[in-house]
Amino acid sequence: MTRGLQRRTERPGASRGSIAAAALPALLAGCGGSARTESSVEFDPAYVDATDLAVGEVRSYEIAFRVRGPAPGLRLSSSCECLGVELWDLTPDGRGRARAELIGIKEERIEGIIGAFDGQKRLGEHVVRIDIRRKPFVAPRTIALAPGERSGEFVAGQAFAKDAQPELLLLHDFQDGGLILRDIVGDTELTPDHLLMRDRVQFEVPEEAALPAEFHLRLQYGEPPQWFAVTVAAAPASR
Repeated sequence: MTRGLQRRTERPGASRGSIAAAALPALLAGCGGSARTESSVEFDPAYVDATDLAVGEVRSYEIAFRVRGPAPGLRLSSSCECLGVELWDLTPDGRGRARAELIGIKEERIEGIIGAFDGQKRLGEHVVRIDIRRKPFVAPRTIALAPGERSGEFVAGQAFAKDAQPELLLLHDFQDGGLILRDIVGDTELTPDHLLMRDRVQFEVPEEAALPAEFHLRLQYGEPPQWFAVTVAAAPASR
């Protein structure tokens, strides 16, 4: 257990922007069967309820979709800056995967939409309910290091009202789970809506640790303090 950690602060940086909605490659006109005259896109899941997103937090998840019928000008786009989308995979028979990204820009409650279009025609939509609040967060909470890699980091943070005076040290306790805590690098960002404090927590896997191995660390963070668990998987170098 490590206590009394010092917070090293960098100068404020620019806020992270949302991912631009990526245009998808055109499908062949006959994709999904030439007998179909009406085209559509079916998303799986069609609806996601993301009620626990924090201001400053970025989270992603996968969406599968199926294109039925011809759609030579197929594209995906999102309805708000707190929701991004990019293509992962698209097969000739119209089966695809996309990555949606939720971005906690400010406090709000909104239903974001990822729409599938062929030109100006809407073929289908994926809806996500986004409830963004000021509260502590840690991301990611599951980390898979590249084979042979022994160092990594995650981000802990919290947004406050612009006129708030929070404690400079938001990390109250750290249980390393067998990892080595290397550094904590902090930055503070002031936006028109809030004061955002973030810490990049950098760690190392001990040289004597036999790989593959999985480490489970815990940290108490934020105001009021909350406990978070982070899992780190390390693998030996590829031969």
